[in-house]
Amino acid sequence: MSVRRGTTLALALLAATGLLTACGASDPSTDLAAPKGRKDTGVNIGPDQDRLRGKKVAAAADLVPEAIRERGTL
Repeated sequence: MSVRRGTTLALALLAATGLLTACGASDPSTDLAAPKGRKDTGVNIGPDQDRLRGKKVAAAADLVPEAIRERGTL
């Protein structure tokens, strides 16, 4: 390998290392996805979640055909 090629390779690796480290956070222990004042991200994946339940809307229920309404499933 020539001296020029080795120097070019070393400079390219140095530049790539500098660019990649510039993209990281200064403190990796901080979580940027967490809302302010919380340690976690706010996504509850446990079994005791507050689930959203749909409510029956009479106007929408009136639009369902009678055969489907009698069957009880869509």
